[in-house]
Amino acid sequence: MPEVGLHGGQQRRVATGRVALDLSELPDDTWTACPYVAGALPPGGELPPLAPGVPPEALGALLALEQHLGEPVGAIVATELGAENTADAMSAAAALGRPLLDADLAGRAVPELPHSTYHLVGLPIAPLALSTRQGDTLVVPHVASEQRAEDLVRAVSAASGHSVGVADHPLRGRDLRARGALIPGTISAAGRLGRTCREARESGASGEELADVIAAHAGGHVAFRGVVTDYGCALAGGFSRGKVVLRDDAGSRYAIDVQNEFILARRDGALDACVPDLIVLVDESGLPALNPDVEVGRRHSVLVLPAPAPWRTARGLELLGPRSFGYDLDWTPASAASAASTSTTPSAPTA
Repeated sequence: MPEVGLHGGQQRRVATGRVALDLSELPDDTWTACPYVAGALPPGGELPPLAPGVPPEALGALLALEQHLGEPVGAIVATELGAENTADAMSAAAALGRPLLDADLAGRAVPELPHSTYHLVGLPIAPLALSTRQGDTLVVPHVASEQRAEDLVRAVSAASGHSVGVADHPLRGRDLRARGALIPGTISAAGRLGRTCREARESGASGEELADVIAAHAGGHVAFRGVVTDYGCALAGGFSRGKVVLRDDAGSRYAIDVQNEFILARRDGALDACVPDLIVLVDESGLPALNPDVEVGRRHSVLVLPAPAPWRTARGLELLGPRSFGYDLDWTPASAASAASTSTTPSAPTA
């Protein structure tokens, strides 16, 4: 992302030629909102086609939210730093000619609507708008809670081919800054990581060397390398849920629980890593592997990266720690978990 030299060099160019706006430059009165897609794609599954004349889901939801507000959304915010939804925010910004903020609500990929820094600081998710691939649009002016918003969106997603566009958290610029609601600099940081990986690949780095580069750049470590021996995910409760199992040359077993994201990992039955830290699979070509793309027989590196600071607080762990997913255990920082010689095997989720 080369600098474009505007406003003291604080803006960055994205692939579309638009710019990612620094939070300090967001005008107080400008509306912001988060367009994204909620749902799950099963292994080998396909989404229903867009009906003729229907815009992409995230963009359709954003347009419906603007109509409800009666004013344009002047800046776009990525709801997470994740494969599709960051791209959806970029795409909506490019389609409308609006800037994308150099920030997001999670600093990582997250599976549920309440997993946001806006929720951490008490900023409202509603009004929110939904748009389906079939051409439906819905506006929800008020919700009883963040969890209620999650339940409603997940229900519409399940009724619409397990995918629905959402635009939520319409907020003025002044509110974002006053509450310290966003994790700043994440879009440009992702660009720097991408550039680092590209340069390493161009210099001849192997897939495993690229995994090392990613781990070092993000302040994490490579926790395991092995071949996928078992993989199974299925749609349940609106999520892709299941398990990935790898074995290394010495016979050690590494099992990862999945709920859209990689949630918890055990090495030979002992806890090795869990949310809110990031568990990342990188395949033998050096590319990240999303859970629908995991294949038995392929070799992967497992990376564990530290969670952004907001998720390591007491409130952050309440929202995104292992207990929030039904595990009867407390978060242990990844480095401490990996270094432990023994550990009690965590019980399975109760829900």
